Formats: sequence, C-alpha cells, structure tokens
Amino acid sequence: QALQMPVQTVINAVASANMIIPSGNLRTGKFDFALKTESRFNLVQPMENIVLRNTNGVVIRIRDVGHVEDSYQEQTEIVRINGGPGLVLRVQKMAGANVSGK
Repeated sequence: QALQMPVQTVINAVASANMIIPSGNLRTGKFDFALKTESRFNLVQPMENIVLRNTNGVVIRIRDVGHVEDSYQEQTEIVRINGGPGLVLRVQKMAGANVSGK
C-alpha cells in the first residue's frame, strides 16, 4: 500500500515471468521441431526476484512487498458460490505490520 502498487501488478508480473514462449522451428532433414523457451519456475525462491516496477532506476521486486513460500495444505473445506467453485482468501495482520483504517 505504501508503494501504491495494486495486487494486480504482482499477479501480472508473476504470470509474465512464469511461462513457456514459442521460439520458432528447427527443420533438419525430415524432422521439424517446435522450439520453446521455458521460463517457468521449478523453485519458489527465485520468484522473490521478479521485478514489479522500475522507476528512475529504483527496482521494486516481489521480496520488497511480500514473502514467497511453497506450501501445501490438505483440503478440509469446499467453498461454493451460486453452486460453482469459490475461493476464500484469509488475511491476517502480523505483529508490527501497518494497517489501514479504511
């Protein structure tokens, strides 16, 4: 919030950095290979270095606005909205963190 950066900026940066990009074709003899450049993350830690914004040489990375963690939790509940699958997002204030009164 202090950086005036919407959550959608983070979502877009992760989506842009985590993809497979078509890179052309390689033809040799009777074979034709489709080439792809893979930039998907196999490890979570490097995701902290994804650049969210670069303003006047000041680079803001994911690690500057949050924490990246690989975790798993067994499903214990199901959320439905109008009969379809839904999502619950739990937000918890951490000790010493800033909060907005809005």
